[in-house]
Parts: sequence; C-alpha cells; structure tokens
Amino acid sequence: ELSHVVRAYEGLGDVDIIHDHTLAGPLMARRKSNAPVVTTIHGPLTRTSADLYRAMATDTAIVGISRDQASSVSDVPITRVIHHGMDVASVPIGSGRGGYACFVGRICPDKGILEAIQIARRAEIPLRIAAKMRAPDEIEYFR
Repeated sequence: ELSHVVRAYEGLGDVDIIHDHTLAGPLMARRKSNAPVVTTIHGPLTRTSADLYRAMATDTAIVGISRDQASSVSDVPITRVIHHGMDVASVPIGSGRGGYACFVGRICPDKGILEAIQIARRAEIPLRIAAKMRAPDEIEYFR
C-alpha cells in the first residue's frame, strides 16, 4: 500500500478533492495538496488503525461503512456512515444457466467464503472466487 500511495501522490495534479481509500494516503495528502481530503474505512478498526484515523481526523473527513464499525472505537470521529452495498431489487435475476456460483470479497471469516464453498458443494455447482488476499491474516485464513 505504501508504494502505491507514494506513486499516486507523486502523480497528483491539481484536484478539487481527494477521496483516498488507503490508510496511509490521507497522512501524505497534506504534503502534496491543499484539497480537502476524505477517507473511507473499509475494514475493522484495530488499535493501530484507530490511532492513525484519530490523528488524521484533524484535517480529514472520515467515512465509516456501517454504524457497527463507527461505534467500535468511540473516540475516532466518524464524519458520516455511508453503507456499502447495492439495491438488490434493482438487479435483475438471471436465469441461473451460467453454470456456476460466484463469490466476490475478502478472504476472511466474516465475508462468508466458507459458507459459499459449502453451498456450492451441496448444490454441486462450480464456484468462481474473486477475492482480496494480501494481508497476512487473509493469507493465513486461506491456508
């Protein structure tokens, strides 16, 4: 992530606003721009990440993705909660003739990949997986 952040901010031109989805980026934003900065917390708040978000909150708007996440560390000032997701009613239901099920998400217990594997096995259909697996805990869970 740090290598990506450094390269991204080195290439930053004149912008109106920065919405950075990394943990490190907002800490570097002030060195490269006077534009307002917002960041979205995409994972659980750990003690270390909470310390960093608390530090950046003086000049960065912080968005949480759920009320549970926002309340998990009460002293991190969450500017707004904007839920992830989509209106499933707006997605047409297919015929089911694609021949496979699909899982998209992170490799971790709370995203339900184990359940997706079990369901696909019980249904006797292939499962295609597109998942983030970079963090050590994600790799460990996969193994």
